[in-house]
Amino acid sequence: MRCGVKKIVSIPSSYYNQLVSLSQGFKNSTIVITNSNQSLTKQKLPEPDTDIALHATFRLISKDIDNKTVMLEPFDLPGMIVCHQEPDQPLTIVNSSSGDAYSVFYWYQDWTEVIKPHL
Repeated sequence: MRCGVKKIVSIPSSYYNQLVSLSQGFKNSTIVITNSNQSLTKQKLPEPDTDIALHATFRLISKDIDNKTVMLEPFDLPGMIVCHQEPDQPLTIVNSSSGDAYSVFYWYQDWTEVIKPHL
């Protein structure tokens, strides 16, 4: 019996420039956004090649030609996307087939740590 073993599948090289981690400096450290149990959390910047580093990686899926609006797909949950619920509610992770306007965000290229919901 094999417990807790995940199969790693290589990704197309065209995805490399679409992978991001969302981070912010905080009190002499760096905080990243990670996915955990289909919700988003903040954690200290992980060491490379760790599970947390994997959970802190997202793929940008462009929704327009200028890459100004994007959807965020957790790297370790292909086919899922980050979704905004209601004001003052946490971001969640849902199946991409159920995505709507609440799953599209404005992307600020110069401020890579800032993402605003596209409502």
